[in-house]
Amino acid sequence: MQYLRLKILLFLTIALIATVYYFSNYNNNSRKISDINIHISPIDNLYITQDSIKSIVENMFDFSKKTTRLNNIERDLNLISYIESAEVHFSVGGKLNLSIIQREPIARIITNDSMFYIDKNLKYISLSKLFSPEIPIIIGKNWYKNKQHLIKALHLIKKDDFLYDNVTQIFFDDFNNLKLKLKKYKSEIIVGGANNIEKKFNNLKAFIVREKSKKLNYEYKHISLQFENQIVAVK
Repeated sequence: MQYLRLKILLFLTIALIATVYYFSNYNNNSRKISDINIHISPIDNLYITQDSIKSIVENMFDFSKKTTRLNNIERDLNLISYIESAEVHFSVGGKLNLSIIQREPIARIITNDSMFYIDKNLKYISLSKLFSPEIPIIIGKNWYKNKQHLIKALHLIKKDDFLYDNVTQIFFDDFNNLKLKLKKYKSEIIVGGANNIEKKFNNLKAFIVREKSKKLNYEYKHISLQFENQIVAVK
């Protein structure tokens, strides 16, 4: 008999908790919006403004008549290419708080029929009228079939101050060899395949430092990093 009473008590407790959770969640998701507070990070180099995000949210709902669910707002905001993640919650008084993290472009893609950015995960980002970053330009359509090679190269370029400041163009030839163009250099840098790419970049930096120390003004047609432990520079 006591065991039965315990089972009934446990059932009632679980039912009460479930009911409280349901109505709490329902009230939270069905609350009317009184105001919107938006935080975008990083705060520098904005590709989308607070006003534009507020306008998007306001167009989704009629504050005077309709209610909203937080997951609907997050879902729609996460469809915007500039946004990596969006978190939404209500605070006291029905204020809607939005925390937005922007995607960070690491290269600009230019093909015959389109132009856009990509981030570290090769996610597409639309061009923005607010800001245009100085990042490497990737030319041509065959970059995507070499995406693993490309993303490795971009990560190395991003974390290296010299490469990040000086690499202006990246492209692949018909044999899938990676090639670069650098600021103040007319030479075509032939990196080649993905093997030992970090070592190739270090060899390139060492070569440029050595050439500067000699105070020579050679104009090389191309500089090849394809061969192990050596650089071939053709005048």
